Amino acid sequence: MRKKISNLQTQIVPLKGKLHALRHQAHFFFDQIWMNNYLERNEAYRWLADWLEIPEPDAHMRFMNEKTCAKVIEASICLLNDMRRLDLDFGAEIKHPHYELIKNDIRKLQKIVRVT
Repeated sequence: MRKKISNLQTQIVPLKGKLHALRHQAHFFFDQIWMNNYLERNEAYRWLADWLEIPEPDAHMRFMNEKTCAKVIEASICLLNDMRRLDLDFGAEIKHPHYELIKNDIRKLQKIVRVT
C-alpha cells in the first residue's frame, strides 16, 4: 500500500512486536491531548505534523517507525505536562498524572527504542 506525498513515495510501516507496542504507547499519550480537551482532535494532528515537520496526512501512527513513535511520545508527554502545570497554576481540575519524561532517562528510552 503506497501513498504519494509531494514527490516522495511513503509506505505504511508494517507492524512488528516492538513497533506495535510503541505505536500503542504513542497513541495513548497523543490521544490524551485531545481526549482531555487541550486541543480538538484535528488541531492535535496539525500540532503533531508541525512538530514532526511532516505533512498533516502523514501524522498518523500507521506511517511511523520506532524513532518517530518515540518522538511522538516525548512531544506528547511534554505538552501534557505543560498543560497539567497550567491546570495546577490556575486551580483547574487535574485531568491526568504527571508523566515522567522518558528522554531524561536513557535506559528507559533504550528499552522502548534502540538509540543510535
